[in-house]
This record gives sequence, C-alpha cells and structure tokens, in this order.
Amino acid sequence: MKICTRCGGEYPEHWFRISRSHSDKSRERFYRRFATRAPVCKGCERTAKDANKRKHRAAFKARTAINRHGKNLADKGIIGNPKELETLYGWDVRIMAHELEHTYSNGCPICHDSFASMVNGYRDLTLDIKDPKQKPWYGSNTQWICLSCNVSKSNRTMEEFGEDQHWWRAWEENQKRMSINPYCALPLFHNYDLPAKGDQLPLMGFGTA
Repeated sequence: MKICTRCGGEYPEHWFRISRSHSDKSRERFYRRFATRAPVCKGCERTAKDANKRKHRAAFKARTAINRHGKNLADKGIIGNPKELETLYGWDVRIMAHELEHTYSNGCPICHDSFASMVNGYRDLTLDIKDPKQKPWYGSNTQWICLSCNVSKSNRTMEEFGEDQHWWRAWEENQKRMSINPYCALPLFHNYDLPAKGDQLPLMGFGTA
C-alpha cells in the first residue's frame, strides 16, 4: 500500500502511475517490477489534469484541432507536413482560442443555434475547412461551426453548402407560416404571408393571398 501525498489516501501501488522517462516496451516488465511510483495517486492526477483542461479549454481545443487537421491534411498531400499549419498557414493557438471562445458565446454562424443549448456543449464546437480542396489558410479558409453543420457540410464547397442552407431557411420559414395557418400549404393559399406584429390572424385560412 502507498499513501498519496496530495489527498492522503492509502491505495494499492498499482493506483499510482509508474515513474519512468520513456516507454520502451521491451523493458516494460522490468519497470513494472522495479520502477518507482509517482507520489500522487491516479485519482488526484486525473482531477488535476481535468481542472487544467477546463481552465485552458479553448487553447487545448485549438491545439487538438491543429494536431488532428495537420495529420489529416498531410496524409492527403495538401500540406507538406503537419507543422506547416502553424509555420505557414497561420494556425496560431492564441488566435484560434480567442475566436472559438467568441463563437461559443455567440452561437454557430451557420445555424445560429446556441452552443449552451446543444447536448455536448463545448464539444459540439468544431473547426471547419471551408474548401477542403484549397490551402488551409486560417481565417480565410476556416471557420468555427457546430458539429451538426460540419457533418452536414462534409466535403462540399461553401457554395454548395450555402445553397443547401438557403433551402433550410426556406423550409424553416414555411414551418412558421404553417404554425400560424395550417392551410397556407394548400394551393389556394400558397402565397399567404406572415402577418405583421399586431395584425389580426385570418380565420380558417381565409385571408388575403
């Protein structure tokens, strides 16, 4: 048994991380048997890491986006190596963290939904490359949007996705019209417009066309 220097709890030795400078798999058995253990238990270590992640969650998410996109773009041959995102294409962690915090506070720029209302909250915020066929210049070819919009856009260009969003807005407008007057979808009332605020609603769908 071993006592944690942070919480004072007494736990089995395997509840403490093995202290070693490298992860040579050929020496794994040796280290498991003879290596010293960390003074802080796994529970306290995990809590400290999670707290640090929450404190710097924007920078952490920005760094994760750089690593993920860098590997993906390099594998596709769009960039030479992952480090080019930072050294050439302007992917700066501080700038990215600032912009993603702004987007999180103001909602998705595509669907305008609030991230606070989304199921996963902060995890629903993703970095999209507007045109995946072009160079990934940060700011001009990137934007922070919600996960649903990112999945919906997929590998389409912004022009193709923009047209799709136009019809989504048309559909939403039609839902508003139908909520006010279910008969507006009928041919006779196809051109029925939403009434202005304060106007009397027509009865049974019979109003001005």
